[in-house]
Amino acid sequence: MILRLDGPMSAALFAAFAVVGYAVLRHTDWSYKPQTPYGVALWAALSAGIALNASAPLSYNNSADFARYLPRSTSPLAVAGWTSAGVFIPTVLFTSLGALLISNFLDTVNNVLVLMICLLGPAMAVCATDIVLRRNRYDGPELCDQAPGSRFWYRGGFNAAGMLALIAGTFAALLCVDTVFWTGPVAKHLDGVDLSLPAGLVVSSVLYAVLMKRSVKRGATRW
Repeated sequence: MILRLDGPMSAALFAAFAVVGYAVLRHTDWSYKPQTPYGVALWAALSAGIALNASAPLSYNNSADFARYLPRSTSPLAVAGWTSAGVFIPTVLFTSLGALLISNFLDTVNNVLVLMICLLGPAMAVCATDIVLRRNRYDGPELCDQAPGSRFWYRGGFNAAGMLALIAGTFAALLCVDTVFWTGPVAKHLDGVDLSLPAGLVVSSVLYAVLMKRSVKRGATRW
């Protein structure tokens, strides 16, 4: 499911960044000129910027786990090149956007993270629930086998239970989210209390567990 959803999830996250960027650009104060730092303040700003840019490639969200899905014949140079480009280009684009919109930067980051949580939270809940159901007992080669009819091929390469749980969890999160772009009916009823993360986690995890429990027990891979 990870391989199948990688493209759609990347497109959804890109769309979220594009929407946030467009909305903030419309309200940018282009006449704003920050004070030029000197001495200690300059080095503090440079250190903070370097740490911020390096935090993504050095943190868990860009781990080497996806390398396991690559064929053995994959060129190491290609892996290094595309990985570097994938880190460098978004870093430059979004850091530049943040520099241009420094007065609104924290609000922008917060809203983007909230939108990401609505999708990533349920996705991680499905993965964690599957690990619990199977007691983390996986066959590595079979798990990476993408051939039709393989053990984890499910139906057409998609796990319907996982898809339904992901959609339901994301929908539940959107109902409870509170941002400047969208406030769900549940958040409105609670006077702006944002319960998107727990709602998405609980709904997707419970639904996936209910749908997959019998299949996992009998070792079935068709749902």
